[in-house]
Amino acid sequence: MALWLVGKVRTIEGIRYIAAQLVGAVAAGFALKLAFGGFEPGDTAWSVAGGGSPAVAAGLTQVTAIAIEAVLTAVLVYAVLLTAVDKRAPQLGALLIGGVIIADIMVGGPLTGAAMNPARWFGPAVAFGDLSGAVVYIVGPLIGAVVAALSVRYLFAER
Repeated sequence: MALWLVGKVRTIEGIRYIAAQLVGAVAAGFALKLAFGGFEPGDTAWSVAGGGSPAVAAGLTQVTAIAIEAVLTAVLVYAVLLTAVDKRAPQLGALLIGGVIIADIMVGGPLTGAAMNPARWFGPAVAFGDLSGAVVYIVGPLIGAVVAALSVRYLFAER
């Protein structure tokens, strides 16, 4: 979505990227289910871990969880757009983006699972059969991506 908002991909291309991420995430969710005993009855590593789905920590409200996911996603989108996408940036994109992902996970992991992308939540959630976190893991990242992308487009664009 962010790449589309800053004009780096066409609409149909963006839709294809989103569809590919969702299909890949569902395939990965079922691969996890197969690998960790999710098709077996009883408590398995897969079922105990919630199928690998991120989860909101006890005591956090839905609004707080959405805000956390929005901030985590915005930081990641800034890193991607201002390093890997911007031609003016030093060629350190992979290193900086990886560092941001690590930092996001360290900060947000215990709070929301630090999904930062609806597809990261969607695949395991479908395989586990629990889509109850949809609002947090769709709305939060979308808000963060939109805010970051539009601010990059209008504040950091080449003049």
